[in-house]
Amino acid sequence: MKRLILIALVALTGCAGIMNASTRESVSSNAKVETDTFKKTSWLRGPDMKASIMIEGAKADHNEWQVHSYALRAMRDDKSDSGFIQLYVSHQDTDWIFFDNAADSDGNKLEFLKIDQHASSGTQYGVGVVEDFAITIPENYLKDKAQTGFQIRAYGKNGRRAVTVPAFYVQGFLDKYQEFAKK
Repeated sequence: MKRLILIALVALTGCAGIMNASTRESVSSNAKVETDTFKKTSWLRGPDMKASIMIEGAKADHNEWQVHSYALRAMRDDKSDSGFIQLYVSHQDTDWIFFDNAADSDGNKLEFLKIDQHASSGTQYGVGVVEDFAITIPENYLKDKAQTGFQIRAYGKNGRRAVTVPAFYVQGFLDKYQEFAKK
């Protein structure tokens, strides 16, 4: 019986997002830089943070669910010496939301970029849909939210979803971003 309970706990923990980063250090150490020498661009990408299907499934209002996964990312263009930071979101669901705008908990409308929408047989639900988008996040905004984290709500024709980025994630990303931006 104890063995069965242990196996069940391990299985449930795996479903609850054990692969997520959980400290500032784990975010910083798992952030990756990819450079394209032909395009003269570099990307910094923080680790993916995935919502727990068990925790989200317990919420009665689907509009309060978290997006499936997110990561902060930054791009640097070495030719023009320009760049940006984005919150990249990949949302899996059983039906389209048709995301098209976002706002933060302070009421600020944020720059929204649709990236991709497609049906897939490989979602967490089996056959479903995947909607990818990005939200531009100014560096100063991240610095201001480093101690508290931030919340964003993404809206679409058929609903909305939340994105909660904890302070440790912002801090770990900024640690790595400071190195990235200097190069």
